[in-house]
Amino acid sequence: MMQDEGLIGKRVELIGCHDPYTRLEPGARGSIAFVDAIGTVFVDWDNGASLGLIPGVDSWLVVNQDSCHECGSILDVDGSVMEGPGCPECIGADV
Repeated sequence: MMQDEGLIGKRVELIGCHDPYTRLEPGARGSIAFVDAIGTVFVDWDNGASLGLIPGVDSWLVVNQDSCHECGSILDVDGSVMEGPGCPECIGADV
């Protein structure tokens, strides 16, 4: 399998993972860091975890946007506020 550069930076939501040692739960979100030569999708999870997802074993969705947990603003894949008031949490300001 070839590396898929088009996936890098996209947001994903975990549906299920068969790693018995991970603390990630369904619904966890993160950004794709890279895809290796055999197709493992490595994600930088929002909670700080780093875990590769294996196609055909683990399940996830690629999501187009995210929402701020503080104010509910809709965020684009790059983290910029698309809709809503924005707050220090989602615009990256120091609080």
